[in-house]
Amino acid sequence: MDTTTTTNLSINQFDCLPDEILEKIFSSLSTHLPLTPNNHVRLNAHSYYFDYSMQKPLLKQTHAELSQVSLVCRRFYRIIKARQFWEQQCRLEYILLPDQHFPVDFDAYEKIYVNNPFHPSFNLLQDNKWFKSRRTNSKIELVPIGSYRLYDEFNRLSPCRVTSYTLAQFFQRDIQLPCEGPGSNDFAKLRPIIEFSVCVAPRWDAGSECQIKLDFSDGHKWQHAKVFPQWSPRNWHKIIYRYGQYEDFPSLVTVMIAGKDTQLWGGFYGTKFAQTRLRLLFRTSENELNTENVEVIEPKIEDEPSEEPVPNTLEDNLPIDQGTLAITIDADAMTTKVQWKRLDGTIGQNPKPRHGHRAVAVKDLIIIFGGGNEGIVEDLNVYNCASNQWFQPLVKGDVPTGCAAFGFATDGTRILVFGGMIEYGKYSADLWELNPLKWEWKKLKPRPPRTAPLPCARLGHTLTYAEGKFYLFGGLANDSKDPKQNVPRYLNDLYVLEYKGNSCSWEQPMIINASPSERESHSSVFYRGQIENRPKLIIYGGMNGHRLGDLWNFHLDFSQWTQITPSGLAPQPRSLHSAVVMGNRMFVFGGWVPLVTSDKNDHYTNEKEWKCTNTLAAFNLETNAWELLGQECLEDNVPRARAGHCSVAVNTRMYIWSGRDGYRKAWNNQVCCKDLWCLETACPGEPEKVQLLKAGIGNLEISWNPVPTGMLI
Repeated sequence: MDTTTTTNLSINQFDCLPDEILEKIFSSLSTHLPLTPNNHVRLNAHSYYFDYSMQKPLLKQTHAELSQVSLVCRRFYRIIKARQFWEQQCRLEYILLPDQHFPVDFDAYEKIYVNNPFHPSFNLLQDNKWFKSRRTNSKIELVPIGSYRLYDEFNRLSPCRVTSYTLAQFFQRDIQLPCEGPGSNDFAKLRPIIEFSVCVAPRWDAGSECQIKLDFSDGHKWQHAKVFPQWSPRNWHKIIYRYGQYEDFPSLVTVMIAGKDTQLWGGFYGTKFAQTRLRLLFRTSENELNTENVEVIEPKIEDEPSEEPVPNTLEDNLPIDQGTLAITIDADAMTTKVQWKRLDGTIGQNPKPRHGHRAVAVKDLIIIFGGGNEGIVEDLNVYNCASNQWFQPLVKGDVPTGCAAFGFATDGTRILVFGGMIEYGKYSADLWELNPLKWEWKKLKPRPPRTAPLPCARLGHTLTYAEGKFYLFGGLANDSKDPKQNVPRYLNDLYVLEYKGNSCSWEQPMIINASPSERESHSSVFYRGQIENRPKLIIYGGMNGHRLGDLWNFHLDFSQWTQITPSGLAPQPRSLHSAVVMGNRMFVFGGWVPLVTSDKNDHYTNEKEWKCTNTLAAFNLETNAWELLGQECLEDNVPRARAGHCSVAVNTRMYIWSGRDGYRKAWNNQVCCKDLWCLETACPGEPEKVQLLKAGIGNLEISWNPVPTGMLI
């Protein structure tokens, strides 16, 4: 490999690798092999020995970094894909203990390393996969009423789900064993123990009962029933079942838990459930028996109540989507205080209410474009947060046609509009730029990608500014040439628009791993981690025939998607919602959420009915956890349910405006909201000391540094 080739490779192929790895790579290679599209995949008959001198520095890298290093040459590929390498990784990080040994032919150490199914906190019960039967009525108690408090192994207070007088049934069906881990063939060699556990408790002044059932794909079944008479002790009971006596490792299991109160009292007096877990245990003996055990959890002394506690609660009048059966909540997460305020008495003429519009913030200005109700509009409206004033700037230039459900993003000096619906069934692929200093429009003609066509016409996509570039993701295309004959096609493509001087061009990054499913009407935000200090996009929700509730990261520095497995109380799957980032949290508001009306099809797939919501959720981008929000829930103190609205973040406040309330299914002539709301997430900072500039007879001149726009609440 000559010097020129080395330079090109280091610049073009390895930009995403840290300098430390690059130095080790090029100083340690004894046989230089050029990187071609095939040489790291097509392994020929040549023999490559296992290089222990290179293994030692590579063991210090993360899994994502190693995936990049394996593309350098066939030698590195062989090292990183070797069984011995990943076994050492597992031993070094104590994923496997010294007394744990796998069969000689076991070849899935890398999968064990990436998603360790034997970790004590590993849980196959996903928080957002719980569903309930139609007649189920329950709610969430953050602090249990009528029973002792329950803590997890980290001494965190656990919330619980409490049932009522009708039998409440909760399901997770066909759980794969293990989820996203090694395949069944690999695991059949290990023969792990399958452990299910759940904590149940009565309300001391009411009788209650519970039922638990497990159905395994090999035909094995287990069930447990427990009855609590009235005036039972307040203790929690941990029920544990271990299944190890199987012939073939079962690939699927269905979990059902149910409970009710036996007094038939109105309200929530039935059995409480918490800390539900399904995990795998390393087998220590070939002849381990199936075991069932019930442990009575003794309360902490300070938790013995002298009088009834008064907890916060969350109503549960929807399909079970918050997963509190399987999670615990840190006390800090329950103290996030926010407050809504309706902004009445604005100055200037309010814009006409609409849906499908978009908004961005440039300093204290909220700039809103497009959307509509009785026809699509092309007007531009601006709200000044500092003066509480609406105005319509006098625009000039090549003004775009009105559109709805388009991409809208800004870098602070320019605002871009891409795509959207310009009339029913007719979508656009045009790109427009607005200069917010001159209020001047112009149409752009970006260069196409070098290896892909230009982005197709679409709606319901997202356009997000991050690290000097604009990222376009997803949306809905119409494959019919006749707008009246709509042939929808959901998209999950990703394009990047970059400016170079006065020109711009599209590129399509090369992605080597799995991407999010096709979708439209999702949300996308940018965040740079405070801990890992890496830039990423966060994609949430949307729809592709049914509402979605999954979360994905797109890492900008090495063009890779990863799906987030969040903890905490997950909100319902949704589309046409809004999401903004303030601090280290993503705030999600409103949107369409599904209604489940069939007992037989107790899931969200292909739902036929939905409704608007006004729920607010916060996702911690550092801990990947959904957090509880302390907010007033009186009807007059929160915005109405809506979808297709707009929201922006200005300092520590989120503003939302308009949107449709969802009572009519036709696109035109909707009932649209007229109100403007603000969510305060933190108190404005204190101003600095006032400084005296000049004093005279009858006058004083003073100054102080400005504080970000605040409001009195």
